[in-house]
Amino acid sequence: MLLTCIFSIFITFIVLFFFGFAIGFKGSSFIARIVFLFSFLYIISLVFSSFYSLNSIEYIQLFSFFDFFDLKVEWGFEITEFSIMMSFVVITIGTAVCFFSDDYMKEDPKFSKFIAYVSLFIFFMEFVVLSSNYILFFIGWEGVGVCSMLLINFWNTRSEAVKSSIKAFFINRIGDYGLFLCWLLMFVFFGHHYIVI
Repeated sequence: MLLTCIFSIFITFIVLFFFGFAIGFKGSSFIARIVFLFSFLYIISLVFSSFYSLNSIEYIQLFSFFDFFDLKVEWGFEITEFSIMMSFVVITIGTAVCFFSDDYMKEDPKFSKFIAYVSLFIFFMEFVVLSSNYILFFIGWEGVGVCSMLLINFWNTRSEAVKSSIKAFFINRIGDYGLFLCWLLMFVFFGHHYIVI
């Protein structure tokens, strides 16, 4: 069910990005509100249920990402109390942005594209907080970085927005180098199993 919420947000991105111009402001707003509200209500139910199943860990393995000699990386998610709480924070903020941006951007002709970018941002944030290994975490990390640049540069006719997105790009690259350095240290001291499991 949690995966349904996550991938419904990704489907929202696809629908609004490619067909938002045809759906219009009201249609885009309605679709996004329904999806985010559903996800928000479900994650609340997960938060309450986690209180009754303390220290429980659930692994959801979808398929094998790659298998090279003894290095095997699974495409999956890890559901714990902490990841549920972090997911709750992400979904709550995404829902708030979705609901409160309507009035602020109702005159903007690119509103559907904005909500599409927000949906993709939330989708990748869910990857970051729920990923079962650091490879999947990195995919989410890079996705969040791309989406942050798209959102910062949303009004690309403004020179300040363009400059800020360029700054964000370079700051994200510094974060990438820091992350790779941490991976290298973990590989040296703990071996590759600690990185991918």
